[in-house]
Amino acid sequence: MPEGTGAYVFKTDEPYRDAGGQAFDDRDFVGEQTFPTMDPATSFPYSPVFGAPSDATVKVPAWLNDRARYHNRGDAKFDGGESDTYGDFSGLDDLFTEQAIVLEGMKDIYRAWVDFGIDGSGSTPSIMSTSNSGRSSRPPSRSGLWTMATQISFLSGKCTIPTRGCCLDSQPRDGSRRRWTSGSKSR
Repeated sequence: MPEGTGAYVFKTDEPYRDAGGQAFDDRDFVGEQTFPTMDPATSFPYSPVFGAPSDATVKVPAWLNDRARYHNRGDAKFDGGESDTYGDFSGLDDLFTEQAIVLEGMKDIYRAWVDFGIDGSGSTPSIMSTSNSGRSSRPPSRSGLWTMATQISFLSGKCTIPTRGCCLDSQPRDGSRRRWTSGSKSR
């Protein structure tokens, strides 16, 4: 598959390879503290690159700048198959959550959001009151990660979400819910 096309490359056609070139199945390492060392230049169907040298350090926390922390397989097809698990979501790089370091990093991010008081309940910043313990007085709502990401971006003045662009889902004012189907929005 030519670089830059975005077409999904299946694991049966091009498996992941460790830094030494040995093919492996990432599912064999889910939940394990050790994961094969990967090389962004040789371990993936697509070689992840930064648009500019300055992009190499732009993401916060810093582990998000490691190109081996993403699946690098191409775009999801939204057909219920493998690409929906490993593919990029409409250009948003898909995190390699089979790696323990990625899971731990995401836990730290979510913990910081909750400690900061972000509940994700609406499309505007929603800082909750806190109890004496310093924790929020109610749990985060189910409205989603992207609303919380929007709030973090607006409150911090910088984007900390691992994306190549900005694609945020907001809820309509009429209170109805939107869901993603086959790569398009529907109600």
